[in-house]
Amino acid sequence: MKNAIDFHFSLHEKIEKYRPKRNGDGDIEKCISVCEMGMDNLPAFIRECHIEYKDHSVIIPPSIPCRDVLLKCYLIISDFEKARSVVNRSVECRAWDERRGNDELEFINNVKSAYISVQSRVREYPGTLQKDLYVILPELDRNALKWYLANTNSLIKRKIKSTYSLWLEGQDIPEEPIQEIVDNNNVVMNEDVLSLAKKNINVSLFPKWYVSISFGYSTSKNYQKAVTLAKSAPQYIESFDEDNNIIHQAVFSEQTSDYLAFISLYELINNWKSCFVIINGEIVDRKIVGGINYCYGDKLRSGKSDFCYGASEYTINPFGCHRLQISQFNNPWWKFGRFDTNGVWHVNKNEILDRIKEYSTPYIHCPAFSMERILKALDDLPDFINPEIDKDWVRVNEGVEPKNHLAHVNSITITVDVNKQPETRRKKEGFLSSLLKLTGLRK
Repeated sequence: MKNAIDFHFSLHEKIEKYRPKRNGDGDIEKCISVCEMGMDNLPAFIRECHIEYKDHSVIIPPSIPCRDVLLKCYLIISDFEKARSVVNRSVECRAWDERRGNDELEFINNVKSAYISVQSRVREYPGTLQKDLYVILPELDRNALKWYLANTNSLIKRKIKSTYSLWLEGQDIPEEPIQEIVDNNNVVMNEDVLSLAKKNINVSLFPKWYVSISFGYSTSKNYQKAVTLAKSAPQYIESFDEDNNIIHQAVFSEQTSDYLAFISLYELINNWKSCFVIINGEIVDRKIVGGINYCYGDKLRSGKSDFCYGASEYTINPFGCHRLQISQFNNPWWKFGRFDTNGVWHVNKNEILDRIKEYSTPYIHCPAFSMERILKALDDLPDFINPEIDKDWVRVNEGVEPKNHLAHVNSITITVDVNKQPETRRKKEGFLSSLLKLTGLRK
């Protein structure tokens, strides 16, 4: 019988033979079977390595095919529990150290988030373009989303110019290659049309927020349907440009029925050359509109008043906007900071503010977005955390985190022994005021 080391290396050729490849070669089921044999043998392989070298600090090979390929296979088929099992088994037998194991588990969680979000999007909008997902789902970890889109077998792809349209099994998928639909109408927006569109809006009907969508005549089969939808809006306007081309304009509020009606019209005509969108007097790029529609539309459909504080446990955040990518499992706020020589963690609010300003740009026109609310939440965060005293916090590697990491960030209570460490409660006076000045919300 082969020893564990010989058996380990004897499997490599089979793993490479069956490993799933980009060109379609390989057999993922057989690959998983062979890799599982290797994983069963892995603890003995690691032990024999230590015995052979008589050195408990022996360096394990950086590449272990049964471990690495098996993990990838389970991610390809979206079996995240078994992927986590591969990591846990590897850490348990010392084929990975704990830090590497935590990194791999975080990546698995990020890929799972990508899987859930992309599947939901494609289920609701069959044929979604792959390139658009990076704009529509900016809260996802970009590397995990990229990996998922490149490797998963849970999506069906159809080539369309330089990207792919995405579909799910059972959807009505076109047989022939899809050509990007570009409407052939000749109405092009100019400054006169834009000025007219702004002037026509009765802002008294929309005291808080409004979105206007305008379009011209089209030879598309959807033209009459678009006109019908536009005429059902809270405010509908017909006007004509200087060349006597008709301009249809529909204006909607942020209310649930209004905004969902706007999404229906927008999804129907957003590829038309004559289509443009105005939000509160500003023309807005189509990609930004698409991102807002996806997020705010989900909020309205969910019926959850606290949706913006976390659509799932992965996006729980204290700011009321998970698009900032400062959430429980994606750059949580408590990761921004440093320790002083006394072991007290100083929360770097200026660094958090920089990230807020960077990631909020595509969503400042969202009806649910409030920079003042976000900055108030930032100000309410503790300036200091002492993990030796604050019972709800622990020191982890070079930072801190809540003891119960799955709890809602908003519900975390910072308890401090005021007799031992009064300075851990201190707030910076006027911090909110300075933040408001930085963002132009207060003079």
